[in-house]
Amino acid sequence: MSVHDILTFVDRSAAELRVFNVPADDPLLTELERFLEPLNASLERTTTASHRPAGLAVVTGVSGETTVTTTETLAALVSAGGTATGVGSDDREFTAILEPLKQTTFHADELATLEGAAREVVDRAARYGEGSMLVATPEWAPAITAGGQLEQVDTVGPGLVVSRRQADADCWAVAFDGGRTDEYACGVLAVRTEDGYRGITTYDPGLVSWLCSELSAKPVVRSPIASE
Repeated sequence: MSVHDILTFVDRSAAELRVFNVPADDPLLTELERFLEPLNASLERTTTASHRPAGLAVVTGVSGETTVTTTETLAALVSAGGTATGVGSDDREFTAILEPLKQTTFHADELATLEGAAREVVDRAARYGEGSMLVATPEWAPAITAGGQLEQVDTVGPGLVVSRRQADADCWAVAFDGGRTDEYACGVLAVRTEDGYRGITTYDPGLVSWLCSELSAKPVVRSPIASE
């Protein structure tokens, strides 16, 4: 599985929010698109021949679980400032809707967001101090994945191994396997496109493992360094 295959897999594993018999010019659709933007989730609109039922919505998670709700409830969710990534915090009233959307992998198409996610991966690896972190960056990649900050990680904590790999020309990635704890596993994968960037941030141990395997197969740019 290549890095491009990983992005395709994530796209095909998207959750879905489907609304029924909502006018195409309803402002709620724009609000819902904005709400779902950080997630690997799509918004679909269906109009039945009878135009009934009106205002029905169905949320389908990546594992197939579903929740039936109404567009009135969805409007209350977005107007209350709820966030699809905040399940379990301040959105308990809407948990039934949000749970199917709860994910560990998120889309990110802006460089600033991807850079911030890369910083988190580097910081998490440094704080945990064990395991392997693999970095694959071409020359144009964000500075966060090269130079000083990586040098700092190279010397943090016993057992942390940092390896730089040769990236494909159009992508960069950072992945930390979490050491002995899956909950610390995280990674960022970004592909440069004609329009900007296409990328993901993931905390899914399985997806991180795939990413680490793919990066490990790339030629070594700098030999792995184990902290002492």
